[in-house]
Amino acid sequence: MKEVGIDISGQQAKQIEESFKDHFSYVVSICDASREKFPVWPFTRNIVRWSLTDPELAQGSTEQQKEVFRRVRDEISRNVRQFLAHLHSQQSVQQT
Repeated sequence: MKEVGIDISGQQAKQIEESFKDHFSYVVSICDASREKFPVWPFTRNIVRWSLTDPELAQGSTEQQKEVFRRVRDEISRNVRQFLAHLHSQQSVQQT
């Protein structure tokens, strides 16, 4: 992430169970494992599923593993942009 100017050094993962009591407009799952472990999100009707490669499972040299992380990072970026564009177009239609 640092390569693209984003500092995530202060971030840490949260336990998924902490989120099950919250209400969300959308939930985006990014891997098939999340579908298997957490197929239902209480209080959420809009679940978006992205089937991305888990970069932690990448094998090969350090550089090959980094390349997998880069590909997944870039795919997430593209998906987020497409998702936001879709939401924006839906809002535009609703306002007319």
